[in-house]
Amino acid sequence: MSTAGSLARKLIPTYAYAHLRAIRGDFQYQERLGKLKPVWTAYGLLMAVRAAAKFGRKSISVAEFGVANGRGLRRMTTLAEKLSAQSGVSISVFGFDSAEGLPAIADYRDHPELFSEGDYPMQDFESLQTELNGRAKLVIGDIREIESLDEVLSDSGPLGFASIDLDIYSSAKSALQLLARADVGSLLPTVSLHFDDVWSEWGYSKFAGELLAIDEINVEHESRKIDSDRYVDYWHGGHEPWHAAMYMLHSFDHPDRFKAFRSGTRAII
Repeated sequence: MSTAGSLARKLIPTYAYAHLRAIRGDFQYQERLGKLKPVWTAYGLLMAVRAAAKFGRKSISVAEFGVANGRGLRRMTTLAEKLSAQSGVSISVFGFDSAEGLPAIADYRDHPELFSEGDYPMQDFESLQTELNGRAKLVIGDIREIESLDEVLSDSGPLGFASIDLDIYSSAKSALQLLARADVGSLLPTVSLHFDDVWSEWGYSKFAGELLAIDEINVEHESRKIDSDRYVDYWHGGHEPWHAAMYMLHSFDHPDRFKAFRSGTRAII
């Protein structure tokens, strides 16, 4: 920060300073004040870049599982470009979708009272592909048939954020298995996650849907755990309903967790 910037930070009240930085286009302050939409995507991207900086990464990947009409992927791509330009961290965007809508509903775990086979198909793949023009990569196919996340991400950088908008238990479980089984090189030690279907008036519970998929991953994998994001409320200075949809994937087997990325020794005196 420049000398003038440091002086302004000291003299201007915190709230006013934040608004000033937001007006000037600073991604971090715009996100914190809810100026960027969707708010959960902006936050997930920001946390991914902050994690990348912490662990010394210059490039990362982010993904949306469940593209449908492409609106969310378009917004993710635009926000990623803005943040990348400001942070210096290269962000590769991926969109996963079958292009055929939801698969067959298996049982109560897939919320048959809410979803049906064929819901939310990709409406115009060619148009979306043309519009993205290489700014994001579409991965088309049944999520259950993708063998490895490592092959998809390749040299694009470790995954730092994923939006899970797959609606039903079986598809969400398949996506989370990709993350849980991925090589440590394909993930940041912490990966910010947004789940689209974990809270609403429709009565979601941990016994079905995406919440059940989360619980099962935690039981089945010793070193990969998904927990609620315990920072989102503090970061935004209070609770908002969408905060309940933010989670974090922790890779406890990641070698970067055992490296010293800070200087000095902390002590309680």
